[in-house]
Parts: sequence; structure tokens; C-alpha cells
Amino acid sequence: MDRYKIGSRTLSLIMERYHAGGIPIEELQMMSLKEVELLFYPQKNIKKKDIPLPDFQYYYDRIHAN
Repeated sequence: MDRYKIGSRTLSLIMERYHAGGIPIEELQMMSLKEVELLFYPQKNIKKKDIPLPDFQYYYDRIHAN
């Protein structure tokens, strides 16, 4: 890990995704770098929920009402 300057958590995450994907290393080596990147780091963040932002103007007006 020291050699490549990545943390142990990052390495654990990559290995979890590698094992979950079930794709052999030989097949990964034949894929383009972009394809492999998308397998391990999908475009859409899986953990993030689509929650609307609060109405900031409403709260600003309410705070400064007096």
C-alpha cells in the first residue's frame, strides 16, 4: 500500500468489488482501462439518495424576519 500511495480502506473497497463482480483477472486484463474503472467506480454513487435540497430562501427569510 505504501508503494502505490493508497489507503487500506481504498484497497479493501476495490477488493470487495473485485470479489463481488466475479470477473476473472484475465478478463479484466483484456478490458480497456475505462471499462475496468466503471466496474469498480460506477458513475452514479450507489450510496447517495436522491433527496431534494431544502428551501434555503424560506429559511433565510425566516431567520431574518425580525
